[in-house]
Amino acid sequence: MNMSESLSVENKISIASSFLLESPPGEFNDVFNDVRTLVNHDEALKKGIQPAVEKYNMEQLLLVKSPEGGHNVIISEYAQIEENKFVDIKTKTTFTLDHLHLTTEAGEPYEIPEENEVKRAAIDEACQLYLSEHFPEGVCNVFFKNGNFYICIVDNKFKPSSFWNGKYRSIWTVPGDTAKVKGVARVNVHYFEDGNVQLNTTHDFEANVEIKEDLKAYAKSLVQEIQKLETALQTSINVMYQSLADETFKSLRRSLPITKSKIDWHKIANYKIGSELAAK
Repeated sequence: MNMSESLSVENKISIASSFLLESPPGEFNDVFNDVRTLVNHDEALKKGIQPAVEKYNMEQLLLVKSPEGGHNVIISEYAQIEENKFVDIKTKTTFTLDHLHLTTEAGEPYEIPEENEVKRAAIDEACQLYLSEHFPEGVCNVFFKNGNFYICIVDNKFKPSSFWNGKYRSIWTVPGDTAKVKGVARVNVHYFEDGNVQLNTTHDFEANVEIKEDLKAYAKSLVQEIQKLETALQTSINVMYQSLADETFKSLRRSLPITKSKIDWHKIANYKIGSELAAK
């Protein structure tokens, strides 16, 4: 009896859920198809993994198409109104989401109190400019919830045909009444050609942004600070990987063979043919 046959369906679903939560960006469906074979009970699987799927979509700041206009919207706890119901902040409407199939259904208009919307809109405008300059294929949504403004930024780069997928996401918490701003950025990259290499890094930020009566000026200062901190993070990651390539990885193998001369790979076939003719 193999191990999968000795496990109960409940245990298999628990294992499947943990696998799904660790799915690299852009590869959820691939992992789902694998665990589906493991569990071998579709009805129990779909019901049992629902909490894990919902958690994954929220944590990953998943992008889905809005039923109003077809643009991408971010699935997050800040956009959530109630279970499976979210706000499309761009059109100020609600929609429901099927977390497993990623289908959306239009809801009703969503009203934001005017005193919050003016500041939220100013921050959003500044964020869209930042996005156009640094994340042209990304999405940024700005929400107001529980007394704070939340800036969510997501940019995906999925290239499965080239054996890699990547995601950059950040969340910034902007209190409505203090100058202190906090953020967290997560970078996930998976390279899987003839192997399995992943980068998973999380970085926390803190900054003070002077509160100004001019909301556009305040929003500009806020986003400039976000840009400075995120650029510094991305630069540090690039420097780290350049160092790995130049020093760490280089020390793991010889840069030249023991002959101290490089092999001319364009001539290697001729060498082989020549040796075979000489043998005859």
